[in-house]
Amino acid sequence: MSVVRTAIEGHVGRDRAPTIIFEALSELPEGEDIPRGPGALAAFITGPLAATLERHLGPESAAAAVASVQSGLAMAMMGLAPAPVPIDIEVSISDSDWPDVDVDEASENDEDRENDENVRTKSKRPTLSISREMYEDQDTVPIVVVARTSRLAQRIRTAFGGHRIEIALSSERDDFAEQLDSLTPEIVIVDGLDAPDLRPQELADLVVSAPVATLTLIWASDQPWGSAAVGSLERVGATFAKVPRSASVDTMLDYIRARLA
Repeated sequence: MSVVRTAIEGHVGRDRAPTIIFEALSELPEGEDIPRGPGALAAFITGPLAATLERHLGPESAAAAVASVQSGLAMAMMGLAPAPVPIDIEVSISDSDWPDVDVDEASENDEDRENDENVRTKSKRPTLSISREMYEDQDTVPIVVVARTSRLAQRIRTAFGGHRIEIALSSERDDFAEQLDSLTPEIVIVDGLDAPDLRPQELADLVVSAPVATLTLIWASDQPWGSAAVGSLERVGATFAKVPRSASVDTMLDYIRARLA
């Protein structure tokens, strides 16, 4: 997906590209994974991505952007694009319901495979972790996504790229408490559409004790679980921002862009 992102940036700029990618990923059928491999990527480019580009750029400019993405992907498949830097990835799968993942210590794959593997989660879900060594010489923004599944976290990471943000998924109370302590996130995003396995009051008690510099966003604050979380956060006097589902996704992504600036 890094090839796709780079090509899009040439047409819409680096700041706007995450919006395009996030919106295109949001148009995938429910349950469909982040596109990987030539076939899946080709279908994504001519389908959701092309439609999203047309909405933003108009038919003519969108067609030119799609052609650039297809050209970049073709060159990458032929080995003409720069080879990605090998990254040590440590993966442990404990839930048989999740697909098997086979990653070499020095994987030659780019971010396509990293989308799932670099979203760290614990407890009932697979434990997925990435070595922090890759971030030592780079300024990254640590983000914790509180949700039942990794869907939102994957989309955010794919939209911005793993070299810019470090994502951790918290699906339960203990997960969230540990991530707040170990990761010290700059941003906490609570997914009001994909309710995690913790009560809104438990969420509020943890958020109110987070560092003052941590920005908490309630994505889909106008949905049932999101609204309940807002009520609990207000009762404990927590500082947070509401991002209703009816708002543009840019409202949420702008908060991330501001921390990356």
